[in-house]
Amino acid sequence: LEVVSAMTGLARRAVWLWCVVGVAIGADIAFDAIVDANGKTARFLLAEGADVEATTTEFCERYVNASLVATCKTALREQIEVLEAQRQLPSMTLDVQVSADGKVAKFEHVAGRDVRDEAEAFCSNYVSPEDVSKCASRLVMQAQVENMSVWERLFGSSLVSAAGVPTKGDD
Repeated sequence: LEVVSAMTGLARRAVWLWCVVGVAIGADIAFDAIVDANGKTARFLLAEGADVEATTTEFCERYVNASLVATCKTALREQIEVLEAQRQLPSMTLDVQVSADGKVAKFEHVAGRDVRDEAEAFCSNYVSPEDVSKCASRLVMQAQVENMSVWERLFGSSLVSAAGVPTKGDD
């Protein structure tokens, strides 16, 4: 599957880092986190209004070796930011190429719904079950990219002011 987009390769490469920009927790966030080298997972839950630092610290101290707590906390915060960014996406429609012969289908995201669930449902109609997660990840990432302003696409969100115009970064 390929999302049909007018973005240039340069702009596309410039925006992949956007996924982990700023977070404002508005509801519970839960996901399974890998906690050891063997792939063991534990359910992470950040309740609405809970302190991110305290919650990630408690989780990591409980489930990982003490030498890995800082790395664990960073990974959890990044995942929280990704999920929150996905949760804040507005309603949108993306044209997605779903076959080698160029057939295009419309992926629709409804604001407030879980874009990952929507992407998995969409992808399950077009790819094998073992490829659904990979397809959905790409579709979610493209939805985030399509939601960015032109300036964010070209310069990165950290260089865009609140007014939506580019600002000069620190030298």
